[in-house]
Amino acid sequence: MPTVGKLDLSTLRNGAHPVHRVGGISADNCADFVQREVIDRVPVCNGGTGYCCGLEDFLRQFGWLDNPPRPQGFFSRLFAEQAPPGPGAPPVSGDGDHRR
Repeated sequence: MPTVGKLDLSTLRNGAHPVHRVGGISADNCADFVQREVIDRVPVCNGGTGYCCGLEDFLRQFGWLDNPPRPQGFFSRLFAEQAPPGPGAPPVSGDGDHRR
């Protein structure tokens, strides 16, 4: 969750792990913050920046975007956890009988 009174800083790059959350900048720690917390401490990738993953990460961090949907392929359906039944769903007995 974001910190009140601070500006949350993240760096973006292409490749694996495109978002790196650096931390919060405030009036108390802003002197030389980039030199202290970013330069030679943040993973970089020369060649470009992908903004899509970064924007999605920010939106999730601040609660403006839900988590991504689960994969829907054959193996994910076969091995994924099943969601609990919703309200009004019939009880399920251990023998596979789904009648009330």
